[in-house]
Amino acid sequence: MTQIRPYYAPPAPPARRASRRVREAVAVSVIFLIAGVAIGGGYLLANGQGLPFHQLFTLGQPTPIPAMHPLEALIRIQQLDPSAAVSVSSSISDEVDLITTNSRDTGSTLTAQQQTQILSLYLRGYSKQTFWRWRDTYTLSNETDVYEVRSAELWVITTLPRACSLTWTIYRITPSTLITRGTAGNDDYTQGTESHPGVGLPPNGSKPC
Repeated sequence: MTQIRPYYAPPAPPARRASRRVREAVAVSVIFLIAGVAIGGGYLLANGQGLPFHQLFTLGQPTPIPAMHPLEALIRIQQLDPSAAVSVSSSISDEVDLITTNSRDTGSTLTAQQQTQILSLYLRGYSKQTFWRWRDTYTLSNETDVYEVRSAELWVITTLPRACSLTWTIYRITPSTLITRGTAGNDDYTQGTESHPGVGLPPNGSKPC
């Protein structure tokens, strides 16, 4: 009698581990290649003068001076000018003016360095504006100094009611430069800055007396 042997299916062939390892090696190589291109491209953009977006990268450059909370800016302005009352005024929705009122002196005793430091703090505290105005008033004489910061100019307007005089000077300086000089503490807006006296009608309809 013929003996029937049980049928066993042959085992499945082993997975092609070598092929999988090759694919994994290729994938890792591609990842490293992409990372290398990204790092190299970023470095080239950051350090290549004249290339597009150079200013957007700060690799190896000083850290930009950050903005600050408005209240902190006002507190530090008060410390710079302790004899004045410090406040703000919002004449329009997207602009906050800085107001300092001095009831002791008849005119400004602030140095150009102190004025630059105050402007720097004001700009950092209200960094989202495109125009800034600081009004510094002395009640004993009604003298008023107004500092108007524009995109590329600083206007310093001085009104002397007793002399029926109004003068203003225009300095070619940007807000970012004012911030940098004010933060440094030993520079002011006048140093090496092109300037010229204002002529014609008084700015913003101001009157000398």
